[in-house]
Amino acid sequence: HKFLDRCNILGFTRKAADLYAQAMGKSIMIKDKNCQIVGICFGHGITEILTRDRQDFTKIFDLTGQCVTYY
Repeated sequence: HKFLDRCNILGFTRKAADLYAQAMGKSIMIKDKNCQIVGICFGHGITEILTRDRQDFTKIFDLTGQCVTYY
């Protein structure tokens, strides 16, 4: 309970739907959950995402030009 009180919970934004529509318009398949992650981040001004999912996030970078950091 105390831990969650200190966390910032970021809400959904329209960016996820926009990203998904943009990908579908170019026949690029990106998992829904990854569109949601990126949409939430980008909608709140977070442009660097640390991930191990190179496949989807490389596609997202190609679509948006936004930085995604892999490890």
